[in-house]
Amino acid sequence: MIEQLKTLSEVVDVVATFGAPNVRYLLKSSIEEDSMILYRGSTNECKVLVPFNAKKIVEHIVPKNCVIVYYSYDTINSYGYVLGRNFRDIALSVIKSFTKQGEDIGIPLLYIDASLYSILVKYWRIKDITKDIRIIRSKKNDEDLNTLINIHNSVKQLLNYCMSEVHNLLNCLSSQLYPKRYGIYLETLSKLDNLITLRLLIKKDILIVSYRWSLPLSKEAEDIITRINNTIESKSRNFYSRKCADLIKNIRIQLHNQGIKVSVNICGIGTEECEYPTTYECIYEDAVLNDGMSLKIEVVVNENMYIPKIFVIKGKKIEVY
Repeated sequence: MIEQLKTLSEVVDVVATFGAPNVRYLLKSSIEEDSMILYRGSTNECKVLVPFNAKKIVEHIVPKNCVIVYYSYDTINSYGYVLGRNFRDIALSVIKSFTKQGEDIGIPLLYIDASLYSILVKYWRIKDITKDIRIIRSKKNDEDLNTLINIHNSVKQLLNYCMSEVHNLLNCLSSQLYPKRYGIYLETLSKLDNLITLRLLIKKDILIVSYRWSLPLSKEAEDIITRINNTIESKSRNFYSRKCADLIKNIRIQLHNQGIKVSVNICGIGTEECEYPTTYECIYEDAVLNDGMSLKIEVVVNENMYIPKIFVIKGKKIEVY
């Protein structure tokens, strides 16, 4: 946590990290409620603001140099907690106790509302660190990457089992995918003569992955999907430290040369469904595929066939799933 905060403080000395995805990532916790982490790089000071019911979660994981502040809206049972009518007022009082008026503060503006922003700019000079924190969150350790791989492989095995062993595909999937056990949620999007398309939402620890996945119901559809899978896996392995946009361009060209016209949706995988790099950052801002990143693409054929692929960058190697 402190290492990530130090990286943010290189952008601006004082950072106030809002947003449940950001706090969950930094604390490696399951906190869903409004929370905030304050950090000053020059002094290594830290203050964590969390709801009182998160006490058992955070008291063992927050670094020793961080002061934990618990808040509550309950005026009846309020001993030891900071009180307020809403999170905005509570957060402002904690920021004031941590900073001086007129200081520069880095805040991910994507994760605060306009009313809070209008007050913040009255007291401090605000620098938007949304992109900075999303880039930090896009880099994962081996444990997170292995979890992602295991999730993807488990889903693939279930889909293959239901396709090959059971005639009634949907009943098989419904019976095999248990949200409480695997964190996998299933929705049928469409069923055509030649394929069926599902939406899968997978939640595991701090990782969230969303798929649209088309399964072939005809030999023709199966052949197209096989050709796309083989092309992506054979043409994508030497893109370490190269631009994400070059990878997508290469996939499109190779498939076009085979007579398969596709579009490609891009999604960085993390604590939100789509994290850095997004399609815009990939195409227009020169995002690069580096160690610790994971990238999901959906190859779309004729606007009704979806083939998902995940690229996991470990060391100097890109693994394709």
